[in-house]
Amino acid sequence: MNYPNYLSVQLCRLPLSVLVTACLLAGCSSSTDSRSSESEASADLVSSTDSSAAMDLVISPESSTPTDTLASQDSESNTTSGVLSDVADDGVLDEPVAESSITIETQAQSTIRVSFDITVPAYQSNELSIGLEWGDINLTASWVGDEYWTATAELPTETENLLTVTFYDHYGKTVLASFSQEFRTGSNVTEALNISADQLNADQYDDDGDGVNNLEELIAGRDPWVDEDSLLEVVDELTFTFDNRMSVAQDFEAQIADERPLLVMTEEMITEYNTKTLTINIDADGNGTLDRVHYFGISHIFLSGTRSHIDNTIAWDASRSAYDGDYGHNVSVNLSVTKVDENTRTIVEEFAGSNIGTYQFNWSGSTNLTAKVIEGSSMCEPLYGSISNRWSSNSAGFHETQTTITKDVDDRYWRVVKDHTATQFYSNKPNEVESSVSEFFARSLPDMFCDFVEF
Repeated sequence: MNYPNYLSVQLCRLPLSVLVTACLLAGCSSSTDSRSSESEASADLVSSTDSSAAMDLVISPESSTPTDTLASQDSESNTTSGVLSDVADDGVLDEPVAESSITIETQAQSTIRVSFDITVPAYQSNELSIGLEWGDINLTASWVGDEYWTATAELPTETENLLTVTFYDHYGKTVLASFSQEFRTGSNVTEALNISADQLNADQYDDDGDGVNNLEELIAGRDPWVDEDSLLEVVDELTFTFDNRMSVAQDFEAQIADERPLLVMTEEMITEYNTKTLTINIDADGNGTLDRVHYFGISHIFLSGTRSHIDNTIAWDASRSAYDGDYGHNVSVNLSVTKVDENTRTIVEEFAGSNIGTYQFNWSGSTNLTAKVIEGSSMCEPLYGSISNRWSSNSAGFHETQTTITKDVDDRYWRVVKDHTATQFYSNKPNEVESSVSEFFARSLPDMFCDFVEF
């Protein structure tokens, strides 16, 4: 390190100290000749004395040197160095503050190491990639494992730019989702930014314009660049039947008169082996039960249901069990209808059933619809919602069909998807499995019973 001014002061202190000491030992006066000799001796000492020793040199406060002699010597020394200070009270020579200052130069930090840790939505492909843009800087993230990716870069400190993270498939051809936000670096040595899957927006990327984003289509096994909907058949009205063997509307609600309270007990004997009984007990608020029993020979049918009326909702919890001499039939249904306003109803249903005998047949499903009341009737037209049904049988191998019917509030048609699987069992060779999926649109669904007395 360079101390030019400070060093010159210290070197000038040495000749004065030595000169004072020399004068005391020789008993010299302040004559011109003595000063001349002392100056020559001083010059010799400066050239041969170690500078570090000179920096520590002091004049003892016990010195017997007269004050006027020191003053005289100071005056003469000033003509040579021009920078010596007065002697301090403790005998140490003062040093000029301005001449002794030290300047240390440091280099300011200009970059920061930033780590970007990214979690993407769950989706499997061998052609995935993630790109990052921040100002003029472009990065490519590396896959860590599962849904985790990372990227690291040296960025300028205290700088703000728009950060965009884009998730791709097909080696960058198909955009799946992206994240965009202003990002400002700090002044630390390192920094980390975490981006979660929820922050990546996939809805804005729908390359075929069919209303389903690219990511959802790829997860479903569809081509995000082809609008499959434009190729599907459109039927006027969808007709469908589920093998429930029981209808809440016909077997329960239609058996109840409008009057409240309602108490009915009937018994009908058609023949000795064919009898029917009916019991209905509904209170003034619309809550109660209905039971029907029908015996014919060794066969029978039992129906039992509980009706509840809470606020704007009427619900049935009902069941049917039967035996026909070969098969046992069982169905359970939970149905609720809610009045939204004078013209609108919601219909929610869960059901499950089975026929068990030589073979087994099973079904289950659910309904969640919003419907419009048809004026002058107890029926409603379904507007939007969903219906699903699963049916299976072990007759002639194993067969299973899953049917879904869906329509969003803004959709034009009902989408119908049937997924069928057939398995043929063999004892001497591997089983054969055939699968097929059919899909089409329907403009409307059949009307449904939805308007009850309490509404």
